[in-house]
Amino acid sequence: MNDAIARMLDRYECQSVDDYVRALREIMQEIALLGLWRSKFFDKTAFYGGTALRILYGMLRNSGGGGAMEFLFFVTFSIAREYMVYKVKNVFRIKGHL
Repeated sequence: MNDAIARMLDRYECQSVDDYVRALREIMQEIALLGLWRSKFFDKTAFYGGTALRILYGMLRNSGGGGAMEFLFFVTFSIAREYMVYKVKNVFRIKGHL
């Protein structure tokens, strides 16, 4: 396992395989958000909803929404989709996952 991911997993108290799956899902969301931030995605959008509250403020999730990330666009979205995907993939490559 990647050292950075192992350190991030230390924040969780995983007791079962499901706990590890949930924790890794959350960690991958955080890494994807890093890629989006690096692509200037948040200059034109806002990250909101239950996942945002959990990641940004450490709040517990109360909904069964499955952890979808929700974004609100402030203006017509002009950043090319391919560029965003490239930036997210690049951050996963840096972390050693692709």
